[in-house]
Amino acid sequence: MKPTLIIVHATMSYPYENIDAQKLWVRSINEGHKNIPYHFYIRKDGTVSQHILLTEPGHHCKGHNNHSIGICYEGGLNECGYPSDTRTPAQKKKIKDIITNLGYMFPGIKTIGMNIAHRSYNSPCFDAVAEYND
Repeated sequence: MKPTLIIVHATMSYPYENIDAQKLWVRSINEGHKNIPYHFYIRKDGTVSQHILLTEPGHHCKGHNNHSIGICYEGGLNECGYPSDTRTPAQKKKIKDIITNLGYMFPGIKTIGMNIAHRSYNSPCFDAVAEYND
């Protein structure tokens, strides 16, 4: 796989929810996936887990899986359930670090949010294009 896109997602979970990798796996199975659909998952504390090899396509964004890497962060809803940028400083740093490293590995790769790939989604609840593309 030669990725041309990084697609950023949010779990669309509340600030008080703790979605560890096991809960994300159960959620993914319940949504019809065979496994966690993202290459990388970033918890609120900045912990990163990788779930798909970079040589393998994910299953995080229909129509883009064969040429994209999926990054998902825990959060995306405010206390009232509205889509909001709830990224912690640790998450912002880890997302930026991953995107920077992927840029070295795959020159020319661009970053977008799921909301750009599929306009019916609010995820990732911030403008990933403006934030991560120079």
